[in-house]
Amino acid sequence: MQSVVQEIIEFSCAILDAQSLQIVAEFQRYCRPTEHPVLTAFCTELTGISQATCAFIILSLSPLLLRHALTSASSVRGMAAGQQ
Repeated sequence: MQSVVQEIIEFSCAILDAQSLQIVAEFQRYCRPTEHPVLTAFCTELTGISQATCAFIILSLSPLLLRHALTSASSVRGMAAGQQ
């Protein structure tokens, strides 16, 4: 049996105020898979996501995380450089 690698192509999140339980921010981006960076015709047909729509998520999400004090600028620089 052949193993099929499944990857994330859409990344979404919401920031919730723990006291009011209200959503204070939302984020949604399409991302390029790393194992198979070229989307298949099947994936594009199924989801409507094109290759051009894919983006680098960490740098896109960073402003939202910084604005709500959920990360630091040094952490963002480390993530952008590929460090954990």
